[in-house]
Amino acid sequence: MDRLTRIDMVCKLLEQEPKRYFLNYTLGLEHTAELNVTDAEIQFKKVIELDKNYIAAYYQLGKLFESN
Repeated sequence: MDRLTRIDMVCKLLEQEPKRYFLNYTLGLEHTAELNVTDAEIQFKKVIELDKNYIAAYYQLGKLFESN
């Protein structure tokens, strides 16, 4: 399965459950892999907004900032 198909699948799942932090985190990872830094940042910040204790989102956000 290619990355764009996975992004579409995760987006469809998020339409049903927009507050699932793991789905938002997964979408952020997919955007990171596509080098879509802006959308990845948005997703990781959304994860942190949903769950301030989700450490992996802080880590990924930090890696994004470090790469720019």
